[in-house]
Amino acid sequence: MTKSKIGSTKQKGAELKAEVIRLYKEGLSGRDIAKRLPICRSTIQKVVVEAGISRTRSEALIGNRSGTWKGGKVKHGKYIWIYMPEHPSANKRRYISEHRLVMEKKLGRYLLRA
Repeated sequence: MTKSKIGSTKQKGAELKAEVIRLYKEGLSGRDIAKRLPICRSTIQKVVVEAGISRTRSEALIGNRSGTWKGGKVKHGKYIWIYMPEHPSANKRRYISEHRLVMEKKLGRYLLRA
């Protein structure tokens, strides 16, 4: 490689790191960044750690921002739970049981606490 190519490669690497950091600070997940940029998720994680960036619990990739998001509907035991963080009866994980939502829709109001 010539000196000009080495310099341009380092410059591109620095630009790529800056773009990774910018996207991560905007709230994109490593998976979403990897889809946009020609870089793997493990490298993205290294860049973020080296930059000293950490997310607080409130900034964590939860809900549909998570890489493991499957639509907000999960089955636990014999119940189906729906992700609804704004619902007043949602549990600490921000889910509410589907049967409660069905009854609330039928009644046209929130159910009372048992």
